[in-house]
Amino acid sequence: MTSQAPNPVPPTKRLAIDPARPLGEALGRAMRGILGYAQAQAELADRDLESAVHGYRKSVRRSRALLRLLRTLVPREEYDALAEELRGAMRETSAARDADVLVALVAGHERKPKTREALDGLEALLRERQAAVGSEGRIVRALREGSLQLAGVPARVEAHLPPDVDRRALRKALASSHRRARRGFQLARETLEDQDVHDWRKRVKELRYQLELIEPLTGELAAHQRLAELAEALGSVTDLIVLRDCALAHADRLPGQTTAHLIRRLEAKIQKRTRALLASAEDLFECKPKAFADQALSGVAAASTSGRLLSPRD
Repeated sequence: MTSQAPNPVPPTKRLAIDPARPLGEALGRAMRGILGYAQAQAELADRDLESAVHGYRKSVRRSRALLRLLRTLVPREEYDALAEELRGAMRETSAARDADVLVALVAGHERKPKTREALDGLEALLRERQAAVGSEGRIVRALREGSLQLAGVPARVEAHLPPDVDRRALRKALASSHRRARRGFQLARETLEDQDVHDWRKRVKELRYQLELIEPLTGELAAHQRLAELAEALGSVTDLIVLRDCALAHADRLPGQTTAHLIRRLEAKIQKRTRALLASAEDLFECKPKAFADQALSGVAAASTSGRLLSPRD
């Protein structure tokens, strides 16, 4: 018989620290709560598989953003091992999740006379792939196995967190994350390459989750909302990139004329939206990383709220 922790942490889908606790303890409990939520989602897979996969994967992403924030507090070898375990806990769900997303993306894409035939053909091909990689039993097993991988992570994180974590360590980690997102922004703006845009989006989401974590210390931040909107809008761009790449990959099995027209339309949308988002997000990455972290931890809006981010439909 195993003994239960005397002060259990309730699972939570939101990544946030408890401001009433010492910072080191609060960070450890945040990891325990968010991974507890991921494990709870895995247990619900038999009832609502799509929702369970989405909740599970999003929670693991939040935990990875938190781990990144703790990078200088956890020994490098252990940090690398924990990062790999968190990546591995999602790996087996990726193919099925990607197939589901692609089918939904193509099915929901507007049918116009010049692209309808290509989209209908692409949807049929993607549904074949979805059936091949996404059996319910296989995904449920992947969730359960991933959940087992997560079980020991919180205790390992807590074991390595020093007892005297203070805001200086948090400030340094936030500055590092902003620096990574800033570099991602600069590279995406310079190249407009698909992979650079995708990488920038990942850094934006990471920073967004980290600001979500510290909101109980600072109050709601304008920068957090801006980053959340930016990540969502960038998601719509990466969806278009994936859709275009699918059309290119299957072009030999699709109607030639309408497929070529679809690819041109998608490419034009990708370029237009990417440029618009880069312009609208410029003020988020104008400030220096240390200044961003100082402003975030003092509860000051770290970026101007002037200038609306484009919605996915703009």
